[in-house]
Amino acid sequence: CRGTSSYLLLFCFLLLAYKGFNKTKISISGNGSIQLFRFEGKKKFVPDECLKKHSSSATQVHFPMFRPNDMLVSGGDDCRVVLWNLSGGTCNGTLAAEKIANETSSVCVVHEVQHGSKINWISSSLLTQNIFVADLTNDISVYCVT
Repeated sequence: CRGTSSYLLLFCFLLLAYKGFNKTKISISGNGSIQLFRFEGKKKFVPDECLKKHSSSATQVHFPMFRPNDMLVSGGDDCRVVLWNLSGGTCNGTLAAEKIANETSSVCVVHEVQHGSKINWISSSLLTQNIFVADLTNDISVYCVT
């Protein structure tokens, strides 16, 4: 995510998502990176974190309805579904800063699934901790996040 103008990054991304009341913006790109932005003032937002786990285009991001303020699910053309912890702390018993190359990062990967087909759509349930994934087939896959 570094080395490119943040304004250019903003216009080149495929998707822009809005996260709750803390006004985190997310954009995804063709190189597999997911850029988090934060607001500074009323009109300016600046790059905050760059998440890199996908080996090709990240095509979907989703804030799960059961944890919209601290979790993010991403999917892409690499057939991978990644669950991110945006609030830091521990992921699988390891501190977030140890899981990502950037020592100041508070984001870590909680879980990763090799789905088997390109991801076209991701959604979740408010009542259960399930992630629903649609791909190029006629099936919808359900992944439990417990």
